[in-house]
Amino acid sequence: MKAADYACQESVVIPPEQAIPTTNEEAQDQFRTSDVATFTIAHAAHDMYTSFVPPLLPILIDTLGLTNTQAGMLPVFMRLPALSQPFIGLLSDRKDLRFLVIIAPAVTGTLMTLIGYMPTFWTVALILAMVGFSSAGLHAVAPAVAVKVSGKDLGKGMSFWMVGGELGWTLGPIICVTVVGLYTIKGLPILATIGWAASVFLFLRLRKFIDTKSVVVRTLPMSAILSEMKSIMLVIMAILFLSSFLNAALGTFLPVYLTQKGVGIWLAGVSVTIVQASGVVGTLIGGSLSDRIGRRIVALFCLVVPPLLMLLFLNAEGWVVFFLLLLMGFSAFAINPVFMALVLDSFPENRALANGIYLTMNFVISAVALLLMGFAADKIGFESAYLASAILTMLAIPFVFFLPRGKISGKASSNQT
Repeated sequence: MKAADYACQESVVIPPEQAIPTTNEEAQDQFRTSDVATFTIAHAAHDMYTSFVPPLLPILIDTLGLTNTQAGMLPVFMRLPALSQPFIGLLSDRKDLRFLVIIAPAVTGTLMTLIGYMPTFWTVALILAMVGFSSAGLHAVAPAVAVKVSGKDLGKGMSFWMVGGELGWTLGPIICVTVVGLYTIKGLPILATIGWAASVFLFLRLRKFIDTKSVVVRTLPMSAILSEMKSIMLVIMAILFLSSFLNAALGTFLPVYLTQKGVGIWLAGVSVTIVQASGVVGTLIGGSLSDRIGRRIVALFCLVVPPLLMLLFLNAEGWVVFFLLLLMGFSAFAINPVFMALVLDSFPENRALANGIYLTMNFVISAVALLLMGFAADKIGFESAYLASAILTMLAIPFVFFLPRGKISGKASSNQT
C-alpha cells in the first residue's frame, strides 16, 4: 500500500469549528433550507461570471481574429484546473476549506470582467486558467458540505446546489451582453462588485457555520475508493462523454452558431439565457424526482428527449427555434443532479474526494468535447456538428442500463449507505 493510502486510511476527528451544526439524529435527517440556500447563492454568484464566456466568444473571435478551434480552446483553459479537484476534495475531507467557497465569487468576478482588456489569445487563456482554479476550489468543497445539510433528500439538495449554477448561467449571459451593449466589453469591470458583495455575504454566513461537538469520520484508502467507484464511474463517464457534445452545442457554441446564421449578438446571447432558464427548472425537478422514482428513469428521459429536439431545432425557423431551446435546456440539464447525487450518496465517508473525482472527470470530458466540437465546426460546419451531437447522445442510452440497480433509487441508495 502506498504512503498516500495510509494517510487516507486514518480516522479523522473533525474539530467543532469545522463541523456542520447538528443537534440530534433527527435534525441531521432534515432538509435545512437556509443552509442549502447559502451554498446555492455561492454557486449562482460564481457561475454568473463563468457564463460570460459563450456570449463573449463572438466578440473575441472578431477582435482577436480567432478561429472556431481557438474559440473552443478558451473554455478548455478554464476547465483544466478542474484536475486539481480530487486533491482539493481529499484535503477538504480533513481540513476546513470553507474560505475557498467564500472568496470564489470575488476572485472569479474580478478576473472574468477583465477579459476585455486582454490583448491576445494567450492572455485571455491565462485569465481563464486563473478563473478555473477559483472555480475548482468552490466546486470541490461546497457540494460535499451541502449534502450534509440536505438530510435524506440528497437529490433535492443537489438540485438546489445545481440550480444555483443554472441561475448564474441564466442571468450571466443577459447581464453580460446588456453591459457590453451599453458600455462595450471594457465596461464589464463594474459587474465585479456583485462578486465582492456575494463574498461578503458568504463570509458573514459561513463564519458561523459551526458545531457544538466533534464528529469522527472514518476515511478509506484512495485506492479502495477508486476501486469502489469504478463500476459506477466508468458507466457515467461513457454517458457524459457521448452527451457532452450536445451540451457544448447548447451552451458554449450556441451564440456562435446563431450569429453565423444571421442572428444579432444580443439575441444570440439571450438564447443562452433561454437554455439556462429552462435548465434551472429541469435541474430542480430532476434531482428531486430521482429521489422518488429512481435515478435511472430520470437519466433515460434526459438522454432520449434532447437529441430528438435537436433534430427538430436544426430544421426549425422563427420563434419555434427558441421554444425548442427551452425544451432542450429543461431535458438536457435535469441529468446533472442525478449523477452527482448518485456519486455522493455512494461514498458518504469520502464525499469531497468522490465529488472532486467526479467533477474532474466531468470537466475533462467537457473540455475534450469543446475542442472536438470547435474542430468539427471548422471542418464540416456547425449544422453537421450539431447533427452529430444528437446522434452521439442517442448512443449513450444503452449505458443507463449498466448503472448498478442498488445505487439507482434515491431511497435504495440511502439505505445502503
